[in-house]
Amino acid sequence: MKQINFIKTLSPDQQQQLRTWLIISSLLCSVTFVFIAIVQINQVRTYYAVLAERRTFQEQAQSFDVIIEKKHKNKEQEQALKKQVAKINRRITQPKTPRDYLATIHQACANTVELTSLSIKKKDIELTIACNKPEDATTFINTLAQSPHFAHMRLVSLKPMAKQDQNDRLHVAIKGIAKS
Repeated sequence: MKQINFIKTLSPDQQQQLRTWLIISSLLCSVTFVFIAIVQINQVRTYYAVLAERRTFQEQAQSFDVIIEKKHKNKEQEQALKKQVAKINRRITQPKTPRDYLATIHQACANTVELTSLSIKKKDIELTIACNKPEDATTFINTLAQSPHFAHMRLVSLKPMAKQDQNDRLHVAIKGIAKS
């Protein structure tokens, strides 16, 4: 057999083109690989940065939860204090306090009437006074009835006091209602 070469050889020009194509394609592949590697490295760095930032945000969020709980407690305490302050202010500004009742009774007593006992239960008022004349008792009752603090004042009993007293004084029981 003759020496037969089944491989067709390439011309030097084609070999040069093939070599150039191989170099350029290898170079492009390696550049593409390096570019992809750089992009992936940046994405991995970004991912880890986001994870670290997320951890810090979670820690801050936990501290914010504590702060928010404190804020809610403070709001509740503030509302409770506002209610208490409102009650106190209402008591201060409200004209119908026990002091006002006593001041009105004291003004009505004048010099002729002596208050011996006073009982205020919710809105019911019971007074016991000592006076010289029945007219003094009626004047006292009328004065209280005309005041803005009392209503339905009435004479319950009118008795002379015990004989131990030097003057002939009268023991007067009065009942009425306190206005609110």
